Amino acid sequence: MRLLVVFLIIVLSMQASPVSANFYNGKSIYEKCTDEEVAPKNFCIGWIVGTFDALQWRKRLSNKWFYCLRGGVSIHQLEAIFIKYLKDHPGKWHVEAAVLFELAITRAFPCKEN
Repeated sequence: MRLLVVFLIIVLSMQASPVSANFYNGKSIYEKCTDEEVAPKNFCIGWIVGTFDALQWRKRLSNKWFYCLRGGVSIHQLEAIFIKYLKDHPGKWHVEAAVLFELAITRAFPCKEN
């Protein structure tokens, strides 16, 4: 039943919206994550949680490990790593934010070579 619901959501969302590149870019996420107001900060944390969860699923499905987290990494630590990466790379703010997020955590938590 759950699989059917997920399938229907995917199919209906494909029909409801045309293909577009309306993803968040680095600049838009940086502005939300560095805003002093509560709502943008909450959006930032929610976006990081959702993006991180999606990357974790992709890692498990593809068995490709670009980053290797150590135990005890918190969402706020991931937020700090991402904000620092964005602050240090303003020339990349036009790039899709999820790509930049993965680059940031890959640099912070590289996998050791065997």
